[in-house]
Amino acid sequence: MQCGQGTLVFFETAHQNSPLSALVEKQGRGLFGISIGVADLKTAQRIVQQGTHAKFGIQQLGKQASFIVPAELAGGTFIEFVQE
Repeated sequence: MQCGQGTLVFFETAHQNSPLSALVEKQGRGLFGISIGVADLKTAQRIVQQGTHAKFGIQQLGKQASFIVPAELAGGTFIEFVQE
């Protein structure tokens, strides 16, 4: 499967007393998620579903389609696959 551009998402707190701020205080700053552009989203979905034995629905936000693998199934960091 060909992958294109990607994005790493890190924690950043906007308010010192927010729930996210408390989580960052406890766990430290770190990688929150990864977004990967793929040439064929349905192929990526099929491969990931076969590998995880879980179902992932494709979401459409405007013109962008994607699906997300939750952190619990991806070693603690969510992975978003986005149609390029």
